[in-house]
Amino acid sequence: MFIRGREWLVTVVALAMELKSGAFVRRSERGVRAALERLRALRVVHADDVEITVSGTPTEPPSSARALPLPDDEHPTVVVWRSEEGWDELHAATPAIAQLLGRPWLQDALELVLVKLERNFGGVSPTLVDDGVLAAAVDTTEAKVVEIRRNLTGDVQDTVRLLRPVLACLAADAWNEETAHLLARAAGERELAAIMDRLAPDLPLPSAELVALARSGTKLAELRDELRIDFQQFNAAMAALGPGYSPDYYPDRHEQVFGDFVRARFGILLDRLRERCAAAARQGEDISGYAAARGLHDLQPDPGWLPRFITPPEEAMRTRVREWLRKHGADDDLERPTELEPADRLRAHNTAALDELVPTLPPW
Repeated sequence: MFIRGREWLVTVVALAMELKSGAFVRRSERGVRAALERLRALRVVHADDVEITVSGTPTEPPSSARALPLPDDEHPTVVVWRSEEGWDELHAATPAIAQLLGRPWLQDALELVLVKLERNFGGVSPTLVDDGVLAAAVDTTEAKVVEIRRNLTGDVQDTVRLLRPVLACLAADAWNEETAHLLARAAGERELAAIMDRLAPDLPLPSAELVALARSGTKLAELRDELRIDFQQFNAAMAALGPGYSPDYYPDRHEQVFGDFVRARFGILLDRLRERCAAAARQGEDISGYAAARGLHDLQPDPGWLPRFITPPEEAMRTRVREWLRKHGADDDLERPTELEPADRLRAHNTAALDELVPTLPPW
């Protein structure tokens, strides 16, 4: 099938027909749905050489042509030549696709959208394209993309998009490319549930309930939390699924929580650094690093926490702080009180000593 591995093309074509048809093209929802079903049935054949016969006379196809439409009620086919797999094949096939869909005017609009998408993905062929990327490619809003997809392609594909990472976690042994393709071909929720029952019969809840739950949710994170899927496992599945999915990170929350943890222990951290500085001074070593370290500017959350935790746990933060102390040559004990004079008392003592050394200036 032509759309295998790029089921997003159905949505792209639907958007192009709905938003790029122009004022003088008559369209109906039934006609658009029929065209999309024809697109789903489209087959592709790759040829090394093509010869066209006109009235019994062989002729070479135009040099600019790289695809030929072969209409058929059951198996419409695009013959493609002189093209490489991926975006090049899509560009070559676009004129033939427009002809087979009975919408030759669609060619220019579809070619432009595909050029924008190829540029967005840096030439890499995606298996999924998110709504934000689609909206930018067709010059509309994400809300409009969702509306058109649900009206014209059926929102089962939205449900499939939400279920992919869920099934990759809950039915990891059954998850593979073939499974993903079967899900993408589901024509409705009942068929989708039946596919899930066949491929992953040991789900923690009935497949129909899982489909209903996915349809009622709007965000992957909500579905993850509702099903209590491990955050790290879910992020690993999102990363493995590739374009169209991305791990969920909460850097602002990490900054805030870790900052609160460090501020609550600022005094003890400063004491550990002072102890290290005092010992170094007694041995005549350089203590210039103390001034920089006491600002704690290089004590930051571990980037490795982002795919693992929504909120970094206290033990992980404690380990991070202790590693930082050791890096600065200080004791990593966060509980032991210091034997040094309190820093504020020393500052007051130093200020008083300085006042005695510097004469008081008479008033003007």
